[in-house]
Amino acid sequence: MKKLHKHIHYHTTRDGFNVGCIVGETGVISIDLPMSADETRDWKAMIATLTQQPLRAVVYTSADRVSFEAIEAVDTAVVIQESARAQLYTPVEVASMNPFDSSVTMIAPAQNKLPELSFSDSTTLVLGNDKHPLYVDVVHQGGHSNGSVFVYARDTGVVFAGEHIAVDQPPLIAQGDFACWHDVLTSLKRNKKVSIVVPGHGAPGSAAIGNDTLDYIRQATTKVKAHIRAKRGRNEIVTLIPDMLKHYNLTDKTAQKISVNLDIVRLNVRAGLERLFDDLQVEVQ
Repeated sequence: MKKLHKHIHYHTTRDGFNVGCIVGETGVISIDLPMSADETRDWKAMIATLTQQPLRAVVYTSADRVSFEAIEAVDTAVVIQESARAQLYTPVEVASMNPFDSSVTMIAPAQNKLPELSFSDSTTLVLGNDKHPLYVDVVHQGGHSNGSVFVYARDTGVVFAGEHIAVDQPPLIAQGDFACWHDVLTSLKRNKKVSIVVPGHGAPGSAAIGNDTLDYIRQATTKVKAHIRAKRGRNEIVTLIPDMLKHYNLTDKTAQKISVNLDIVRLNVRAGLERLFDDLQVEVQ
């Protein structure tokens, strides 16, 4: 666990995700959770070394960060943007209607673990008393995915950006609204109140760390357009993956040094390129 501010810490999980905690006089808020129950319990134990105050809530920055077994392991209030909750609810609803379908029954145990607290545009959580309040603002952004958010620890200069930003590895772009994503990160960079941004993956930095994510999206778009103009098919999109990894100098050796699972990264890159292919096919032709 690393300290960013007297009230704020972050930790990188075994899967390479950044999770955080904001500690107030009356409790703690966790920003996302590790994916496994065991590591989530370890995360709670780490938080307990900082304060005796209870974990009041978990705030998820996007639906793809949610693990139902992690939610069960913390057993506390969970806050998520309403579009992100809808992304989670749909497969659970399908599972409940098809209890004997082997392809969906694995989701069924999650029916009672869906986040119960949701919001539309923004919400504010308060830690501390009237004399020493600590405000945590959760603001819908929607660039990386419909329900993605930023979490601001007010008056600290620290923002948790979730999957909107990845450092030293490709961002997850398979479900992004790219125009919105550009506006979100441009606005963040211009926000003079922000001094530290915690990305979904990689080391925290200034708001300028979002530039590389935007550059990756631009490069991916350009390469996919050229791929389509060359009359190459969707099944050949995998040929672009090595070039996209070169953007980050990612090899088996370098990935190991920063605890990145390169096989998973390749799958995520492919999903993003295929999504771009589907979006751009009609436009380019």
